[in-house]
Amino acid sequence: MSNRLLVIFAIIIFIVNFVVLPMFFDETPNSYGTFIGLILLSISLISLIDQVNKK
Repeated sequence: MSNRLLVIFAIIIFIVNFVVLPMFFDETPNSYGTFIGLILLSISLISLIDQVNKK
């Protein structure tokens, strides 16, 4: 469940960073949103790999 939540948060961050902010607020995508989204995806990927290795 927590992996899905992390992936959903990462997707929301990417959509806001690359679609919503440039389209509606005329801002360029910043590296902070990308970095946080990639960290969330990395955490969920590491957790999934650990779950697979335990089985």
